[in-house]
Amino acid sequence: MSEFGDYLHGQIVKRNMSRREFAHKMGSTHDTLSRLIDAGATPTLSFLRKLSSYINVDLWTLLKKALPDEIPDPDTNIMYAAQLLNSLPKQKREFFIELIEAANLGVSQANNDESKISRGKKRKNGGKS
Repeated sequence: MSEFGDYLHGQIVKRNMSRREFAHKMGSTHDTLSRLIDAGATPTLSFLRKLSSYINVDLWTLLKKALPDEIPDPDTNIMYAAQLLNSLPKQKREFFIELIEAANLGVSQANNDESKISRGKKRKNGGKS
């Protein structure tokens, strides 16, 4: 059994359900669960989304379990911020996303301006800063 297969099996046991019942309730099939648990198959993104919704675990956590060597560990501050954003009503969430995008544009512009200043100083000093 793979790490993900172990995890999935644990979720079924935790709910005291059969594979068939768990699959039906989450919108999958018994065969899919068996391939994932017994054969160590890799889940599809569609499956992970359904599972995430059904067991109320964020998609990133499931991706990390399904593809441990391919998914980097998330920055906990970023994950916390994402959870906070996700818990807001849509209008407020969109406002804060726009605010973050504007701040990011400001940082990019500031970095670009610093780079221009730095290059200008180098030209004035004959290539030395």
